[in-house]
Amino acid sequence: MLNPIHDQIKAQCRQLLTSGDFDGARQKYRAMINAGTSDPDVHVAYAALLRESGNPEGAQRHLLSHYKMNPVGKAPKSARAQIPRLLYARGFEETFPMIARRSNGTYAPWLRGGHFTLRYLMRGGKIPRQRVTFTPNLKLPANVLPPHSLILNTISDTDVESGSLIALNYFLKAHPNEKVINAPKWVALTSRDHNYERLNGLAGIHFPKTRRLTLREASAEELIALIGQQAITSPFIIRRTGTHTGRTVALIQADEDLRRYVSTPLTGDYYLIDYIPVLWKDQFFRKMRLFVIDGVPHPVVCHFDEYWNVHGGNRLDMMKTDEALMDEEKRFLSDWQSYVGAKAVAGIQRAIEATPLEFFGIDFTVMDSGDILIYELNASMRHSYDHARNFPYKLPYDQAITAAFQQMIVKYQDLARAERQAAN
Repeated sequence: MLNPIHDQIKAQCRQLLTSGDFDGARQKYRAMINAGTSDPDVHVAYAALLRESGNPEGAQRHLLSHYKMNPVGKAPKSARAQIPRLLYARGFEETFPMIARRSNGTYAPWLRGGHFTLRYLMRGGKIPRQRVTFTPNLKLPANVLPPHSLILNTISDTDVESGSLIALNYFLKAHPNEKVINAPKWVALTSRDHNYERLNGLAGIHFPKTRRLTLREASAEELIALIGQQAITSPFIIRRTGTHTGRTVALIQADEDLRRYVSTPLTGDYYLIDYIPVLWKDQFFRKMRLFVIDGVPHPVVCHFDEYWNVHGGNRLDMMKTDEALMDEEKRFLSDWQSYVGAKAVAGIQRAIEATPLEFFGIDFTVMDSGDILIYELNASMRHSYDHARNFPYKLPYDQAITAAFQQMIVKYQDLARAERQAAN
């Protein structure tokens, strides 16, 4: 039911937040919560403001409590009450709220970590969808869910949301007739260490040896000794589990590099990853990305950089001013199979066959042997049109990915409906 007063107060809160008056916004959101609102937008914004004020633990506790009591999000405006819609599953364990500064200088609340975003994958689509949040140990009865035809699992990082994946898997086992895209039991096998165990050694595939260390207040000298005991040799890459892009990552070539990395004692899980440099034309590091949608690979990017940790944030520094590198990317996008070669295509196909997810991404390069070296494989990779603003030739391929993803959703919705009709 519409509540004009609620919406008016919420708009006032939003205005305070977007303008940067965080204290004023936090107090006003708190008053709405005290008045009894269960509006998830209000609770996410309030938690993000709590974190911004220096209380991350309180922010996590607040949202965890909210989602435990309100696992089902707001109904889509375009869906009639009894019309089945797409449910998309999220988790809340180590995903965290934050205040993000937008390009126009305003601020907005955001949930970061553990998921892939639907912002561009569902862009322009007309599929009504509704969120359901699985928290650790949640025992969700099926009768609290709205009419739906399919569950899309957007929880993508088992290092961040393992408890939520377990809760979703429990729900699916208790309700075996539910249809799901990206079953949680398979998402759980796409961590970096599990990928190494699953994929390295398959014909045509190399995956850098990856080890997981659990640390507790480890100093640099303690970490150096621990690594020596495990016979891990330099060079290797260290990174905190559950992080992506360049955050928390460093190339370690000597003990002094570790000392610089451990500026304060480390607690938590960390990956140690063998460093295997593969240069294109003896000059550039190259990273190609494919999104696999319903078993079909779609080309995303072909990045080049002089720096070993190739990622999208570096594109403008080099590729925008180099026509030859942009031509290489165009070749990859227009016919990725010819570009990488038959042996690499076969390796990609084996990786797909070994990863029974309907949606995920592969970051890789091609070695001199023609084999692929996989840097990363999971569903956590973000699809967006951001790079197309500076590289317009990418736009048709980005749009093709969006179209393929939505076609997959429609296909599995239709299959689920047909199965239920046949059962009745």
